[in-house]
Amino acid sequence: MNLTVLRRILWMLTIPLIMTMSTLAELPPHPRLLLNSKGIEELKSRIATAPFAKKYWEAMKKRVDASLEDKIDLPPRGGNWWHWYICPKHAA
Repeated sequence: MNLTVLRRILWMLTIPLIMTMSTLAELPPHPRLLLNSKGIEELKSRIATAPFAKKYWEAMKKRVDASLEDKIDLPPRGGNWWHWYICPKHAA
C-alpha cells in the first residue's frame, strides 16, 4: 500500500476521534439527561397548564408504566455483531 494512501486513511480515521474527544470534553458530568432541572420544571408547568400536554403526558405515562411490567426475553446465547442475529420467528 502506498504510504500517502495509508496517511490519508489514518487521517480520515483520526478526524472523527478528535471530534468525539472534543465533544466529550464539552458534555456535562453524569448523569447526562435529556433535560436539566430548569427543563423539567418547564415541562411540569406545561403539563399543568396546557390541556393537550396533560392528556399526552398521561397517555405516555400509562404506556411506559405498562411496558415496565413486560418480561424481557434475551436470545438464548451471547450476542455478537447485531447483523448476524436471525429472528427464529421471522427469519429476518
